[in-house]
Amino acid sequence: MMLVLLCCMSAFADDASAVRTSWFMRRYSQNMPHGKLPHSTPEQQGVSSDVIRAFYDTLLNIKQIDVHGVVILRHGNIISELYPKPYRQDSRLTLYSVSKTFTGLAVGIAADQGLIDINAPIDKYVYSDVVNKEQGMMNNELGPMPTVRDVLTMTSGIVPDWTLRDTCSNWVQRLLEKPRDSVGTRYGYDSMMSYLLSVAVQNVTGTTLYEFLDDNLFRPLDINDASWEVSPEGSNTGGWGLMMSNESMAKVGQMMLQLGVWRGKQIISRQWLAQMMTAHSNNGKSDYGYQIWVNPDGVSYRADGALGQYILIHPKQDMVCVITSCTQKSPVSAASLWWQFVTSKINDDKPLPHDTLAEDRLRDIERFATLPMTGGMAKSPLIKPNVERSLKINDKDSLQTWQVVSVAQAGRALRLTILTPEKDKKHVYCGYGYWRDNNVALTPPYYIKARNRLTTLQHKDFRISGCYGFTSPEDLYVQLQFTNFGTRYDTHIKIKRK
Repeated sequence: MMLVLLCCMSAFADDASAVRTSWFMRRYSQNMPHGKLPHSTPEQQGVSSDVIRAFYDTLLNIKQIDVHGVVILRHGNIISELYPKPYRQDSRLTLYSVSKTFTGLAVGIAADQGLIDINAPIDKYVYSDVVNKEQGMMNNELGPMPTVRDVLTMTSGIVPDWTLRDTCSNWVQRLLEKPRDSVGTRYGYDSMMSYLLSVAVQNVTGTTLYEFLDDNLFRPLDINDASWEVSPEGSNTGGWGLMMSNESMAKVGQMMLQLGVWRGKQIISRQWLAQMMTAHSNNGKSDYGYQIWVNPDGVSYRADGALGQYILIHPKQDMVCVITSCTQKSPVSAASLWWQFVTSKINDDKPLPHDTLAEDRLRDIERFATLPMTGGMAKSPLIKPNVERSLKINDKDSLQTWQVVSVAQAGRALRLTILTPEKDKKHVYCGYGYWRDNNVALTPPYYIKARNRLTTLQHKDFRISGCYGFTSPEDLYVQLQFTNFGTRYDTHIKIKRK
């Protein structure tokens, strides 16, 4: 009886998908321009500018959330974009676990091409020189081998080990040597499962996960700003490490909303996306599909990454929202605010009357929004112009590999001298009351500990924006925003009188 019900549900989902795909083919096959997404006003697409403004006002006033970018689409049009200074439209940011959803798309494209059978055991696709078939037979004593589907849904039966990626270099072998229990039923969220999927895609296609997506997803969507970190084994990390801009994320979200259709072409099958965005497992709070979360309403979805990275997909409202941020111990998430202030208020598709005042208020926020800067005074009598003051700073809670060793006043700016692990000295300038931009070969603080971290990114010069303030002659506070990576560095420098 259950099998019949599941088959009926699948058939119903396919029928609904077919109708929706046909509608999207008619709607978007002609008017989707190359390059950037089309723009419209919120009112033209049936959304009040005041609704979006209220969302932005609340989001920007939560001090634990640094908003890096927001892109809101309705009916395939960008109706609002927000990039608080010092972030910009072209900022490329690390997506953390949003990367997993892209890995799920890659597996789907490979499955569409007949290269992967998701019902096959994962070891069919991830064996390498370090894991041979004899070891595989021995591994059967550890429990049944999970299928690709089990790995997609985080029900591999392998107990998550978040230290593995930083304690060894042979990730595949170590993963397959672990005991397996309750395979296919017990949920265990683990970025290393997404890594196994990345290796599987690489083995069946002969190209890396990134290269496969570049051919089959990124270039068809005119995405040319993506890069992906690489493991010690030479595979893209899968569960983290993808970088791209907010608009590129929005394109992928819109393609998924359109059930794989982009400019009249089926990029990925609607059947895969229907299954990908169906609940297959549950962590006790939320449903999970194939490398993507299913929201509590059962009809909207989210790619969700650490520190507040989201692609929010709402078929009922025909909306996509992308949010990137650096969120630290916030009482609410940006995604929950989006639900509260926007999607819950969208009920129909009819255009709204033109509202010049509301649109102007919204544009003012979009134009002038800035992240909070360090307060205090511009100068300290203990810091002399152009005379470096040596410091001793305790930064053990940060994950950067360099250290600020001295400071000097430079007009309305403060010059930090930074010592790298290679003993090179770098200079970064911070503004007082404004964000001072720098382009410096200095790796950002990164909240992921893994072998090979940051070593394979395409660019080495990171855009850094800094600000500072003295709260007393002895107390200096510095903030650096790495605006083409998406993390920040804060330090309190205690300056002693001589």
